Amino acid sequence: DRFASIVSHDLRNPLSVIRGSIEMARLRGEAEPLERGERAVDRIDRLVSELLTLARQGTGMDEPTEFGLASVARDAWETAAEADADAELVVARDARVYGDRGRVRQALENLFRNATEHAKPDGFGAATDGGGERPAADPEAGPTDGGLTVLVTATDEGFLVADDGTGIDPDDRGSVFESGYTTRADGTGYGLDIVREVVESHGWTVELRCEGDGPVGLPDGRRLRPPDGACFEVRAPGPADADPEEPWIDG
Repeated sequence: DRFASIVSHDLRNPLSVIRGSIEMARLRGEAEPLERGERAVDRIDRLVSELLTLARQGTGMDEPTEFGLASVARDAWETAAEADADAELVVARDARVYGDRGRVRQALENLFRNATEHAKPDGFGAATDGGGERPAADPEAGPTDGGLTVLVTATDEGFLVADDGTGIDPDDRGSVFESGYTTRADGTGYGLDIVREVVESHGWTVELRCEGDGPVGLPDGRRLRPPDGACFEVRAPGPADADPEEPWIDG
């Protein structure tokens, strides 16, 4: 807590001053260098946020509650992808989750940011289930209009988050969850570390799936081939007699 307070006070306050100065200078007509400065400030601000999150991970989970996977995914999407008009969230299969909703949302936000910031999509097909309320991924469908699609779905072992972007180099598979590891010059390297911390705090596991890993099982026994982008699978326990029409993820 002391570390978090120091980071928040000693870095965030000067960042606010810098932001104000940048905005004032922009109003005076000097745009290009200010845009570079603003991007740098945004990166520092995000780094501070992620360091604060990691510092507070050890304080324990909030009291577990029951919530819907689709609901928390949509809430996380509103925060993580609010500025990306070309990205779309598709929730193919809902599930009941028992855990710390705030932390699960935090993990999903970081997975969504990873998708929208790293992926340059070619598009994969998506179709609704007829009622329009719960879109479902269609592995046989053709390309979309080129915007990024991020898929969230319950599986027979938990849930996955996948996108139809360029994917992650298989050589990086063993490193993506390491603290500080990034392949981008403006990356922080802490987003997927936060995901791992949240998942493990619930007693779950997370792994990066690669193209050769094959399809994943769905609660109703069908198989789904994830899109050829980044695909993160969270494995979580559920009751042995769970209804496949109402999957349950226990934390």
